[in-house]
Amino acid sequence: MLVTAFATSGVTVPASTGSNDVEGNYKLEVANKEVEADAAGQTEVVFDITLYKDDVKVSANGTEYTISLEIGRDLIVSAVTHNGNAVNSFAYDPASGVITFVTESFSPFAVVYTNKYVAAVGETRYETFMDAFNAANGKTVTIMSDITVSESLIIAENQTITIDLNGKTLSMSDN
Repeated sequence: MLVTAFATSGVTVPASTGSNDVEGNYKLEVANKEVEADAAGQTEVVFDITLYKDDVKVSANGTEYTISLEIGRDLIVSAVTHNGNAVNSFAYDPASGVITFVTESFSPFAVVYTNKYVAAVGETRYETFMDAFNAANGKTVTIMSDITVSESLIIAENQTITIDLNGKTLSMSDN
């Protein structure tokens, strides 16, 4: 049974528990806080996950629950931890942006990832800023992660390019 608290999360309650655990009204509550990217461009998001059954908070009871969270598409997930310990079995689908893992207890979970794409022009995403910049004549380049550019940004006299920093940093290296 998949119970969805909102479009971006869900929990599967196993039918094989041999008890009435799957009966009842389940609600998954997820709150997240994004931590700044480190120097390597990795971002850590901490999820506080709480499961309720019939409005009562579920605590660790030996039952394995499968949790699915939408964390964003086209990421490179490098680690998932629960209370600081590695979660060795997780699956991430870059096309849907959903990460799935199994747990017997809840909160906090941390997901460490990097963006595969650093910039976009319209719906097209690019792995390098320069590729996006070169494709953006008359369009907007939207920055998806902090970027340091080592090449000169040259805009021809007849070109127009808008750069949307999107809350990120675009800087030039000293080269």
